[in-house]
Amino acid sequence: MHVDIGLLPYSEYDELTRAAEYLTNKWADLVTNLQNLPLIIDNLCQHKVFGVHQLDALKAEKTDFDKARFILGFVITQGDEASYELLRILDVTRKRTLHQDLHIWISYFPFGEEVETSYSVGECLDDKEKYE
Repeated sequence: MHVDIGLLPYSEYDELTRAAEYLTNKWADLVTNLQNLPLIIDNLCQHKVFGVHQLDALKAEKTDFDKARFILGFVITQGDEASYELLRILDVTRKRTLHQDLHIWISYFPFGEEVETSYSVGECLDDKEKYE
């Protein structure tokens, strides 16, 4: 007897459902080695992972370490779709957002089919002061 428990086929399941775990397992390295936080934040806004409330919460964080902790904590608690989006942002922008030691790590994540989407700075945030 086959019972459908609502899981995606393995290949799709593997890509999306491991995203939060993939970030969680690298938490210590990410929280200290994320770079160019404005670029990450802007892309999270553009892709509707972050909203006004998250930007307001980021303003309260004083250091880049605390901002990186907030970004990772929020994204991971939002689940695998948000985590997958952050991983995609980090992959596309790796030269600007990840310490060189993490370039290999991000390249090992099993991203699905490429979808046409843009990752850039500008649409969500009017200026850097909004989250500093």
